[in-house]
Amino acid sequence: MELRALVENISQPEIRLDLQIEPDLPALTCSRINLQGAIMNLLTNARDAMPGGGTISLAARPITKSGHTVAVEIEVMDEGVGMSQDTLQRAFEPFFTTRATGLGGFGLPVVKRFVEDIGGHVTVKSRLGTGTRVILCLPI
Repeated sequence: MELRALVENISQPEIRLDLQIEPDLPALTCSRINLQGAIMNLLTNARDAMPGGGTISLAARPITKSGHTVAVEIEVMDEGVGMSQDTLQRAFEPFFTTRATGLGGFGLPVVKRFVEDIGGHVTVKSRLGTGTRVILCLPI
């Protein structure tokens, strides 16, 4: 997967990118285009949550159980404005958005649907003022 190329698409001078991609990740059993779309949604959300700049971390690592790799974990973390508990509870609702203008409310629901359709799961952790962490657990 070309994670570095995806990250370059959201790059801005005030945004720093921290990539932690482990080598030799196992192949995933999903559409490459859908996976890239999900990661782009998360990176775009992270960028938009940091209007004053900051760091976006993107990590990809294997998950092992009993010595065998069973999944790949992809984590996107930002230092942005974060979400209130109320917003966090509604984050995956279609059409729900915190944006004042423009389209919104499609990214996270699309990510969740993609991940669950391939048998994985998604976790979001966030607090106001401290940023957001989204973790995708994807089966191999």
